[in-house]
Amino acid sequence: MRESLFFATGVFMFFTSAFAQQTGEKNVLLFLHNAWFENNKDGEVHKQFGSYDFEGIKAALATGGKVLAPERGPNTDPKTAADDLVKDIEALIASGKAPGSIKVIGASKGAYIAQLASERLNRTQIRWVLVGGCHNERMDKGNAPKMTGKVLSVYDTSDAIAGPCRRYRDLFAATDEFEEIAISTGRDHGFQFVADGAWIRPALSW
Repeated sequence: MRESLFFATGVFMFFTSAFAQQTGEKNVLLFLHNAWFENNKDGEVHKQFGSYDFEGIKAALATGGKVLAPERGPNTDPKTAADDLVKDIEALIASGKAPGSIKVIGASKGAYIAQLASERLNRTQIRWVLVGGCHNERMDKGNAPKMTGKVLSVYDTSDAIAGPCRRYRDLFAATDEFEEIAISTGRDHGFQFVADGAWIRPALSW
């Protein structure tokens, strides 16, 4: 593993053959949203973090390739979602997509789903981006999967819910690459509610 550090049950709406057929662009970005949007698609505003800009995030990520951003149903089981994600990544690869052209970007709960899928998939060339993904309570309890592939973690120094992943190096020992970037927006865990270039840019460049 090359490591470097930088500081600066609803239905999981995946597709099968149709999923693979709509990915003509070279790079495919799968974006996994957070739990707030999973349970509040009616536009309800978070009392601390504000509105969740799902469309703005997708538009910002689209500058880096074809974005597939399935919307999960309320209270989706992360393990079931991860199993579906693995199946669909394998479908993309079977359709001719090179593993190195596939990137999974998960925010908060979406990052946890990405972690689970990475462990199960065990493909070294796929790129994974965890945005506010190392939930302090879950990680401290040891409830975190061991990832594979090329992993980037982006966390905010003001985030009281999810901190740096590098505290749990054993969980990333099987990765081919692991990098971590610290940003400081002052938005706490809400930094991933908006299409802020502070996390969008490194996610796209990974």
